[in-house]
Amino acid sequence: MLHTFFVAGGEKPRTVLSGFNVDMLATAFNASQEAVTDLLSSQTGGAIMYASKRNESTSVSGFRGSIMGILGKYIGLPNIFPRDARGKPFNIFKKAADFSNDYGSTTAVHEGEFRPLKDINKGVFSVSLKAGALLAPHWNPTATEIALVTEGEGEIHVVYPNGSAAVTEQVGVGDVFVVPQNFPMCQIAARSGVFKFVGFSTSSRPNHPQFIAGLNSVLKALDTDVLAVAYNIPVKHIQDFLNLQPESVILPGKLEQTIFLSSMSEVASTKRKGRSSFFA
Repeated sequence: MLHTFFVAGGEKPRTVLSGFNVDMLATAFNASQEAVTDLLSSQTGGAIMYASKRNESTSVSGFRGSIMGILGKYIGLPNIFPRDARGKPFNIFKKAADFSNDYGSTTAVHEGEFRPLKDINKGVFSVSLKAGALLAPHWNPTATEIALVTEGEGEIHVVYPNGSAAVTEQVGVGDVFVVPQNFPMCQIAARSGVFKFVGFSTSSRPNHPQFIAGLNSVLKALDTDVLAVAYNIPVKHIQDFLNLQPESVILPGKLEQTIFLSSMSEVASTKRKGRSSFFA
C-alpha cells in the first residue's frame, strides 16, 4: 500500500516526526528538547511553500542529484549474494551482522541469500540493542514487519504517515508487534539490559529502511535550502541540527550521550584553561 507523508514541515503541515514524542526525538538527533520543539513548530504556512529565486536555482541540481542517488541506492539493486541450495536450513544467528556498532546490531536474510524465501515472498531479520540504545526512527518502503521479542524489554513507537502517534507500547519476551509498510517506527531497549527481537518481513527482496535520524538520515539527501524553507528555519540551523548525531542506524541512549557530552565539555574546558594559561 502506498502512503504519502511529509518528512519536513512543522505545525502545518505535520511531519512524520510529529508523531514521535519530543524526548525520544531529542535522543535520536542528539539534540535538546527545545531544538526539537523549535524544528517541529516553526512552519505554519501549509504544504506548499514559496521558494526564493536563490533557493530555486541552487536547489534544482542538488535535488536531482539527491533523488537519483536515492533511486540508485535503494531501487533495483543487483542481487550479489550467493544462493543456498533449496531446502537447506539457514541459521540467521550464524550470519555476520549486516550492521554493527557499540550499541547493537541488525541482520537480515532475503531471497538472494536463501532461495526458499522467494517462494513464500518473505524476509527474515534479527535485531539486538544494548541497554538504553535505540534503533533510529525509520520506515520500511517495501514491507510490513512482524516481530517477536526473544530477550529483554523495550519500547515500540509507531507513527501514522499523517504525523500522529499510532502506538507507544512497552514489550517483553514473547510479545509480538507488527509495523505496517511505510509507517515510521523506533525501537528502544530498556536501560536494564539487552533487547532482542526477530521477525519476518512481507517481501523476500532486500528491505532498505529509510532512517530519519542519524548520520545516514534521509533528510541529509535533500538540499539544505529546501529543508530550511520547508521547516521555516535558517539554513545554518538545519545544517547544525542534522550534524548533531554522529552515529547511524543504532543510536546511543541518554546515558551514553550524557557521558559523551560531558567528556567533550571537559575537553573543551581543558583547552580553554590551557589557552588562558598559555597567553597569560
